[in-house]
Amino acid sequence: MFNKVTPTKTQVQYSEFEQNCKVGNAKLEWFDLQDKVDCYNSSMPFEIDGKQYILCRTQPRNGRYSKTCFFQKKSDGWYFVPDSYVFDLEDPSVAYIDGKLVVAGVNVSFNDGVAEWKTDFYICNSPYEAQYLTSGPLHMKDIRLVQLQDGKVGVLTRPLGKEINDGHLARIGFVKIDSIYDLNENVIASAPKLNDFFLPDEWGGSNAAYLLSNGLVGIIAHKSYRSYDREGEKLHYYGAAFALDPDTLKTSDMKIIVGRKCFPYYEPREPKLADVTFMAGIIRHQGGTATVYTGLSDSAVGSATIPDPFLEYEKIKTI
Repeated sequence: MFNKVTPTKTQVQYSEFEQNCKVGNAKLEWFDLQDKVDCYNSSMPFEIDGKQYILCRTQPRNGRYSKTCFFQKKSDGWYFVPDSYVFDLEDPSVAYIDGKLVVAGVNVSFNDGVAEWKTDFYICNSPYEAQYLTSGPLHMKDIRLVQLQDGKVGVLTRPLGKEINDGHLARIGFVKIDSIYDLNENVIASAPKLNDFFLPDEWGGSNAAYLLSNGLVGIIAHKSYRSYDREGEKLHYYGAAFALDPDTLKTSDMKIIVGRKCFPYYEPREPKLADVTFMAGIIRHQGGTATVYTGLSDSAVGSATIPDPFLEYEKIKTI
């Protein structure tokens, strides 16, 4: 079904993407915020009791700590939900598992000035309450969930560090569990690793996962690298996609689907973050298109219309 994946230099992939870019209707999403507060790296929009919401990371422009807040969709933008539950988390994501809304986000703490982080999971029944579920391993971000065709739960992981990734900065892992209540640190840490999507000094991870009509899993991800110029370090994050067979753990190649230059300018949180696109996910439409949502430069959220990145994967015949 899938051939062996060969990692490709991200800069080369993005250059090829730019030559055939088909991104349209790109815009910045408007959020009801106080001055000098950034809202970025949101979840995908979701519904509760017929109302549309989004979770978004909020952070004062000159502050260290982030809060993840509920915003409700209205005709002219996203408005903060008064008295709603506020998470002490960064970079939220959402998934529906057995009809339950599962919220995940990165819990960052500082020990003698040194940052430590883990991914926390909550079950939400409304914007006003959240039940803590579990946490992932220390220093692991980009853990995502998806309900599979057989009813089990797929867990995408992202172990970080060359010492545990055969000389690579990052790998993506995957494991199946019977129930969301089987999710725990040990299960996540022991997930088998997938193909090497990234060159040794590049990295990436999963941002959202979707069950496709043929039983494969379509995954929205990011590919990243760093460069240096006279001004110092620059980070480059691009939106990407690939497909996974959850039974064999074989995957397609990872392709780039969007980049920061596809969206209107907004002042980056720091100069080194000007080329950062941190994906939330996509909404698929009839007619071969999808709406993508993404964080931009650690300071804004953008949306755009793109060719549906999963159509080619759904044409694959599976047994």
